[in-house]
Amino acid sequence: SPSMSRCHNHSPHMGLLLVLCLLSGCQPPPSPERTAPNLAYHRARNAIAQERFDWARIYFRQDLQQHPDRVESLRLEGMSWLSGYQQSLTTGSELLARYLARYPDDEPIKLQLVRTLLLIGDRDHARVWAGRLRDSAAANLIQAEVALLADPDAARVAIEQAVARLATLPPEEYHLQSRIHVLAAQIYERLEDPTRALTHALEAVRLNPLEYGVFYQLGRLWRATGQTEHIATTLETYQIVSRLQQDGTRTRLTPTEELATLRQLEPRIARDSYEFRRRKLSLLLQTDQVAEGADLLHVLRRDPRTTLADLLTYGKWADESGRRSLSEELFTQALEREPESPGALASLAYLRHQAGDSAAARAYLTRGLARDPFFARYHH
Repeated sequence: SPSMSRCHNHSPHMGLLLVLCLLSGCQPPPSPERTAPNLAYHRARNAIAQERFDWARIYFRQDLQQHPDRVESLRLEGMSWLSGYQQSLTTGSELLARYLARYPDDEPIKLQLVRTLLLIGDRDHARVWAGRLRDSAAANLIQAEVALLADPDAARVAIEQAVARLATLPPEEYHLQSRIHVLAAQIYERLEDPTRALTHALEAVRLNPLEYGVFYQLGRLWRATGQTEHIATTLETYQIVSRLQQDGTRTRLTPTEELATLRQLEPRIARDSYEFRRRKLSLLLQTDQVAEGADLLHVLRRDPRTTLADLLTYGKWADESGRRSLSEELFTQALEREPESPGALASLAYLRHQAGDSAAARAYLTRGLARDPFFARYHH
């Protein structure tokens, strides 16, 4: 059913590291033909679609044994090591470096490699790879992060370049916009410019009010700029937002508790925050508050920040909550945005089959199988 749909080109979980890989704007090496000798490759892709990264690694390794020159398997095996319970950032970074040695123009993978090297504390190699990035807002951001500890002035130059590019970013890149403001606030605070730091911190929480660390910084910046009347309210908001973190450092809230906490936060933040609305929608549907959830879905589907992956996720959520008509509208909207989307085609085929429209279901399946006969959802 659509509730089990996992599109291998458009994962509905934006938090997954593989999203960057599979949705990258680069031109990766062409995928191998869908024939029996390439079965391990397509099994690996389907394992990623089902978030079975342990199996994906095994199948990609099998495929590389059979096809040692296939850099696409090298790329995706490297990415698969960055996700899942048995992840290894070191192994993943080594595989991505090997891939980039053979395919050096893949900018999203270079960005991912620099982030991964920073996570494992290898700042020397991170600096080398950051220097190879093409100029962009994302590249400026990661270059500023690399320079932050060793050279604050170089970090300031890089983040100013990123800020200058903010106006060129599309609305759906609000996460990148928020991260640029977060780092700018940190850099200007280090450089003892609290007024500029405060401007960026406020913009960061406007874009993404779930960035709880920024609220704590805001408390310091209010004091540094002499605006102490705001400190108490800001720290209260920090306490609310910190309860919503899902990083394993806090007791996990039930969906009902989490929704109640979000409602506490709502009057304190910008009401049009996309990240907040997306989180609230998920919780409304999980707690069977379907009418309010459906109203919010109608708002989000018209929001310019909604991506193709979001539409697929919302279609799945609508189906799970019993709003099948709305689910079909969302998957149709996704298909209009990308006519070859496997997740949308498979889900529409299922919905049409459930509605008794076998001809339409068969048409969607035919299109999907022509696009990717190894995509497991078509065979369920």
